[in-house]
Amino acid sequence: MKKLLFTLTALLLLTLPAGAQDENNKGKTCPWQYHGQNMRQQGDHRPAFSPWEYMKAENEFVTRHAQLTVVEANYVCPLLHEMKDKLRKTDFEIHRILKQACEGNLSNSDSRDTLDKIHDLQAKKQSIEKEYHKKMLKQISANKLLRVMRADMKFDRFMLRNMFGRYQTNTKEK
Repeated sequence: MKKLLFTLTALLLLTLPAGAQDENNKGKTCPWQYHGQNMRQQGDHRPAFSPWEYMKAENEFVTRHAQLTVVEANYVCPLLHEMKDKLRKTDFEIHRILKQACEGNLSNSDSRDTLDKIHDLQAKKQSIEKEYHKKMLKQISANKLLRVMRADMKFDRFMLRNMFGRYQTNTKEK
């Protein structure tokens, strides 16, 4: 019985990262739609950004650091990506509103209206997070959700450090 359970767990662990590979995602829409994705300067020898590899690395990092089981990770990681996609879209909307406001010559009342729109969008971001946290709590404990949130923040910081050339393979906690 133990061998069967171990074999099933090993098979699930091997199939978890396979869903995020580039060749399996051809034809699917990219989760990140931004303008400068393919605009690279000559002499830039960094590998091209792959959202699928990023998602795969994020799934592995969050799963490992939040100590999720395979079943929990298969439930939580897609929800985490959906949530982040919605938050990203809301952030783009806030940025668009700010850009339009700063480029235009707005009156004081128009500026107040713009601030109200931004505050409404920020409240929307909080409600999105709360909605997805409730969905995640159906499968994992609150303690694990806190670990997932912390691991996600750590992954973002880790990737930012690597993006700017300070490659640090040491990811131990401080």
